[in-house]
Amino acid sequence: MPIAPVSPGDYDFLCRLLRERLGQDLGPEKEYLAESRLGALCHDKNLPGLGELFNQVRQAPFSPLVEDVLESMAIQETSFFRGQNTFHTLKTVLLPEMLAHSNRGLNIWSACCSTGQEPYSLALLIREHFPLAHKVRILATDFSPQALKRGQAARYSRMETVRGLPMELRQRYFTEFQDGNFLLHDVIREMVEFKKLNLLDSFAGLGGPFDLVLLRNVLIYMPLEVARDALDRVRRAIKDTGCLILGDSETILGKSDQFQINERGLNYFRPKLSKPESSAVEKP
Repeated sequence: MPIAPVSPGDYDFLCRLLRERLGQDLGPEKEYLAESRLGALCHDKNLPGLGELFNQVRQAPFSPLVEDVLESMAIQETSFFRGQNTFHTLKTVLLPEMLAHSNRGLNIWSACCSTGQEPYSLALLIREHFPLAHKVRILATDFSPQALKRGQAARYSRMETVRGLPMELRQRYFTEFQDGNFLLHDVIREMVEFKKLNLLDSFAGLGGPFDLVLLRNVLIYMPLEVARDALDRVRRAIKDTGCLILGDSETILGKSDQFQINERGLNYFRPKLSKPESSAVEKP
């Protein structure tokens, strides 16, 4: 039975919920997205419709059902080596520079990592092109327990491995199972540490400061004031010699004055050196 359309009042409530809990701006005229994703959730929970779903959410705003709603509405688009230009820049410019000037290893943070393809792509890149690199830590965070669980399992469908992953890397670092899924080898899995984090929360317990932070395809879904706050706190988590990478269609213009504009027109940004090194780690 088709799901009834979401009411204007329920849609407004959903938009406020996403903004308050995830810092995500759903925006106008996305009712179809709510109906599609939450309609499937209603079916899974044996709820008669969206009206009853939102009634229960209002009555228990911190219940597991609310977490299910947030999981359903979160943007989880990802793939291996997504954004080829970014990984080319990492391979040819950023990682060689960082490794040449660091004798303490590298501390890397992949924020909003979804199901793990981005941090594992980083690990594969380092393993393939910088095999002598030592003490490389890759932290992968996401607010979604389900996404993190999948990332930690490192088991992907054929379609997920076809998207962006070169065939030779799949053959070298994955084991194929009879069900058509592929399991990433431990030598790569062990390079990545997964941790639950909502970007609205403090970054103090992440083990920074970081040499490199990837915050890709996240700011475009944030209201301006939320994006500004996130970038301010990301700056405090990055070393003065570090680097921030955004998505191909994203910019810091109008969102932060704490990073240098990249004159090459690429999507990586180095911090402005206007603060003391002692403040590089955010206080709780």
